[in-house]
Amino acid sequence: MHVVGAPGPPLAGRGDHPGDVFPTVDVSLLDDDLDPAFGALFKRVVEIPGFGTGSYVTFLTPGVVIMTALFSSGWSGMGFIEDIDRGVLDRFLVSPVRRVGLMAGSLAYGAVTTVVQSLIIVVLGVATGARFGGGVAGVAVVVVCAVLLGAAISSLSNALGLLARQRETLIGATQFVMLPLTFLSAAMMQVRLMPAWMQQVARYNPLNWAVEASREALWSAPGWPPAPSGPTSAPSEPERWTDGRCHQPGHPLPTGARRPGWRASP
Repeated sequence: MHVVGAPGPPLAGRGDHPGDVFPTVDVSLLDDDLDPAFGALFKRVVEIPGFGTGSYVTFLTPGVVIMTALFSSGWSGMGFIEDIDRGVLDRFLVSPVRRVGLMAGSLAYGAVTTVVQSLIIVVLGVATGARFGGGVAGVAVVVVCAVLLGAAISSLSNALGLLARQRETLIGATQFVMLPLTFLSAAMMQVRLMPAWMQQVARYNPLNWAVEASREALWSAPGWPPAPSGPTSAPSEPERWTDGRCHQPGHPLPTGARRPGWRASP
């Protein structure tokens, strides 16, 4: 699924018409990662031993949420480039507007867009057969992960846009970074089924962190019980050796340990 917030100037500078101050969400059903054609193509992937789930749509939905947040936030810097070309940024720089407000407005606009598109993707995922045990709390965790990742990528995109001031530079850098991040993550495939070198790269991939956290929150009911406050008692050495599975023939038992079937004499 591609649910993309239209790139544009920061929220503080958008006001040419009322539609500029609201997130623009484009839901393309013809090129949809959750549509029946895509699901039919990859539905048998779950039959690979060790995949871990019986529904590829259920597996894919959290990945699509995070991928969409990544790609939509990657174009955030286009808004500043347009502001520079139109002279809007120059007018803001000579006004009493705080500089941090320009960046904060862009990030807030991207965050609202990410929330809207994430909820749409989850709803479409459920409509196409995905089932999640995490409930509302799990969906909230997914949205938070998407917003945090989107804010980080948007900040980098804005900084690059202000430095480069060219659309071609931003497009090239964005594609160079986002595509490898996507394919070197668990967004579309279980990490444990990847080659060893890709698994190592995925360990340090922020996109993979967000995908794994979102998937874990959606798949299971979030209990997160606190750790026990009292001390936990571990079995003593003789107790562990009392279990016959721990003793190998020909090896002496530690002092105080009992062989299986041992009985005390009357």
